[in-house]
Amino acid sequence: MKLNIWLFPMKVILFSLLILATPLCMAQSTELVSPEQVKQSNQDFRIIDVRSLEEYNNGHVPGALNIPHHDIANHAGLLPADTEQPVVLYCRSGRRAGLAASELKKMGYNNLFLMQGDMPAWREKGFDIAHD
Repeated sequence: MKLNIWLFPMKVILFSLLILATPLCMAQSTELVSPEQVKQSNQDFRIIDVRSLEEYNNGHVPGALNIPHHDIANHAGLLPADTEQPVVLYCRSGRRAGLAASELKKMGYNNLFLMQGDMPAWREKGFDIAHD
């Protein structure tokens, strides 16, 4: 009987972990790019900050376009017309960037990169931060 008491909570925990890990698994084939590579190749990448507008306004990678992850499909006109153009996505922790990458893949984008360490790594490197 005691085993049954723990069965339901364990199922809830496992289900929650699966839900949280899904975006990361879906973006698994997306390559990681370091903040240094993004900084050095700024002109080669289209950089998209998928955080909220408030987070973006508090500081972002120079040249980054803000499209919140939950709105990415609704702003196709802001995305590169060429689905082969390299696109770098970042957020605060990587979760929202993974979700956005999954959505962009569905839209036909094939050259996607996730910035390793996201915005905290950019800040830690001491790179310029834009506030426009």
